[in-house]
Amino acid sequence: MSGNNNKTNTRSLSNCPIVGAPSELPTTILPTLQDMLKCYLLIRDKLKFERSGKDPSIFEIAQKLAERVEIIWRKSFIPTVSRNRIVKLIQDNHVKYLHLIRYPQQKRNKKYELKVQSFREDAKKLFDIAACKCMSHALCKCEKQRKVPILEHKFIQDQRATRKMRIGPVDFTETKKNTTTGKKEEERVIETYDFR
Repeated sequence: MSGNNNKTNTRSLSNCPIVGAPSELPTTILPTLQDMLKCYLLIRDKLKFERSGKDPSIFEIAQKLAERVEIIWRKSFIPTVSRNRIVKLIQDNHVKYLHLIRYPQQKRNKKYELKVQSFREDAKKLFDIAACKCMSHALCKCEKQRKVPILEHKFIQDQRATRKMRIGPVDFTETKKNTTTGKKEEERVIETYDFR
């Protein structure tokens, strides 16, 4: 009797004891490290299911997740670091997570529990991929294309602290202005560098 031994993951089986159940990224606030890790687990589970149980690579998952994270950040008009840097940040944070989740059961003690608690606290903070980390717009010395726009500075500060503000509906006049500025910047870069 050769029965089908393939097990399908249910919510209870895929629920992580450190970050919780896999889920999509929130769309009205910038994601935290915990949100990012939950989405990482969701993408991993979906890809694994599509491939009949074959595990996808960490890099592949990080690429797909970076794309989703960038989409949310773009809605807030806050300049971000490069895609490669985002992928690297995802991979680095995933490695920290793996060190905790794969820690041998018999060695888990009070010290381990403190590490998990510390990780959970850090995971509640913003997964910050902003190109500019300056606390004050007035004191910011970043290049123009990396600076957080004045209208968004209060929002990014809130997301780094209390996280009460939300990404709202599109402001058409501001969107048009930002799109025009982006096109001008792109034309300037093309003129500066001869791509032929």
